[in-house]
Amino acid sequence: TSWDEVETRVRNELRVRPPQSLAYIQAENAVRWNDVVKAIDVARGLHAEVVLLTGRPNVRVPRKLLR
Repeated sequence: TSWDEVETRVRNELRVRPPQSLAYIQAENAVRWNDVVKAIDVARGLHAEVVLLTGRPNVRVPRKLLR
């Protein structure tokens, strides 16, 4: 998917929603941070509140640290 396609889709989705809608943004690890920031800017420019979704960290915490 190109950036132009993503930008167009974000704009089209948010245009039909009422102002101050929530825009949930989540990206795969391979997506450049710059592209995520562009998506945030587009959503905010259309008066949406942005919520960034994060994945679960792939880290195991030793049991002794959980006590």
